[in-house]
Amino acid sequence: MSKRSYSVEVKFEILKALEDNQYSINEVASIYKVHHSSILEWKHKFWRNI
Repeated sequence: MSKRSYSVEVKFEILKALEDNQYSINEVASIYKVHHSSILEWKHKFWRNI
């Protein structure tokens, strides 16, 4: 399994889609080809830093 690096902009775009209730976490993971646990981790880190 390879590790892929995502830019801050892409992470923000993904989190914004979740925040706007446009898609569920599983839908976003499928659209962006990102594991849902990665999205949850980014979400946790983002809110911790605010």
